[in-house]
Amino acid sequence: MTWLLGSFLGLSRWMWLGIAAAALTAGFLWLQAREEADDKANQEIGATIQRESDLRETIKRTEQGNEARRTIEQDIDRNDGRSCAVYNQCLRTARTSSNCRRFLPEQPADQCGATPVTE
Repeated sequence: MTWLLGSFLGLSRWMWLGIAAAALTAGFLWLQAREEADDKANQEIGATIQRESDLRETIKRTEQGNEARRTIEQDIDRNDGRSCAVYNQCLRTARTSSNCRRFLPEQPADQCGATPVTE
């Protein structure tokens, strides 16, 4: 009985120290793995929130663009294909600005906010 108590269940001190070190190492590795898994989950949550925010902004901008397109189309329909918006867009994109005269509405070009086309 004294032998059993003296070496604590028959194992010497260095073996108990080795077992304790192995248990501490295993515990540390387990906690580290849990922390990394938690970090990855948090990153996924953050990425999802960011994507949702970006998609909301995209939808908002698309709606604004569609509204502008509808306004231009309504203006074109009322003025037989001529409007300030179409004229200004033509001036921004045309290589030859004199080709944009056909889009001038009945009013002078300076009322459209663009520089009049002169040759």
